Amino acid sequence: KDGLWRILCAQQRRLGDEYGFVPRTFLLPADRRMLETAMELTRAWFAESPSKRSAAPPLRGGGTLIAKPLNSSRGRGVRVVRNIADLAADAKVLVQDYIAKPLLLNGFKFDMRLYVLVTSFEPLRAYLFEDGLARFATRQYSPPPPSAPSFNSSTTATTIPSEERTSKHEAKDAGLKEPKKKPAKFDAMAHITNVSICKHDAAYVPNASAEATGEGSKWTLGALWRKLRTQDIDPENVQKRIRDLVLKTLIAAQPQIASKYCGRFRRRGACFE
Repeated sequence: KDGLWRILCAQQRRLGDEYGFVPRTFLLPADRRMLETAMELTRAWFAESPSKRSAAPPLRGGGTLIAKPLNSSRGRGVRVVRNIADLAADAKVLVQDYIAKPLLLNGFKFDMRLYVLVTSFEPLRAYLFEDGLARFATRQYSPPPPSAPSFNSSTTATTIPSEERTSKHEAKDAGLKEPKKKPAKFDAMAHITNVSICKHDAAYVPNASAEATGEGSKWTLGALWRKLRTQDIDPENVQKRIRDLVLKTLIAAQPQIASKYCGRFRRRGACFE
């Protein structure tokens, strides 16, 4: 995750808004002071009267952050924090501005799992599979309240009730400090979409059959596109933006990957991504 951010950050410096699709990101511990300043400015923005505010706060999520381990997968170790003090001073994590107003379907947050095959980086040649998955949270979405606790998704879903605090042992493993007071109620499962975690939750709805592609907690992309049409959202426009995002990400990574490839292989087509 940190390597991907570095190449995208370099592209942001070169091309500005062309790479504005990435939420504001910080690599800790190196960017901790920068993150603290952004949090302070964001709090000051919200404290101002609406007539005196600038166009947007430094952190559009209002100070809610998502922290991810640098080398992990399947949602392990991901946590949402409201206070930088919840992150240990030496925590090596990637922290991003949390998207607090995601697109919802039937009141549920979801993400998309896309499949891209790269057969060559020099020249760049990639294929985006026409189908994929839409993965839904198991509880209806509500924005994190101001006094929400940090939550750690490494804990299985069956052991994260709405009002549960991160335990002392879990906090240590996740690079979090132990909470000092009882937090407000916060339903972590309204924010988590990783199937490896959600499937342990009692509210998870497995797919009943291969034909029921738009039911349960996991849909096909085809079912998602049909649903979006009913909400006056143009799927073709969404797909175009997805292709643009994929292409820009691969272009950003191309020089570094092509260089490493040439250092290991003498012919083209020796491997794929």
